[in-house]
Amino acid sequence: MTNIAELDAFALARAFRRKALSPVEVARDALDRAEAAQGTINAFVTIDRSRTLAWPYCTQRRSKTITMRTLAPRTVRTGR
Repeated sequence: MTNIAELDAFALARAFRRKALSPVEVARDALDRAEAAQGTINAFVTIDRSRTLAWPYCTQRRSKTITMRTLAPRTVRTGR
């Protein structure tokens, strides 16, 4: 499989539907990359793994099917 960071939202949604990836795996990958780069670029004030992983755990439990609507935050979908 391609590197998770290279997948766009449509590819992620397809991978979620096929159960090739989970939202938790994607979040962990993003956190791992952020932590690896932090020493060099110092881009984050805080990296909070537990709070960051809480959302994908909840999403994974409540949703049998991951869609683009599930992936996009409400502000992106509605502009509010």
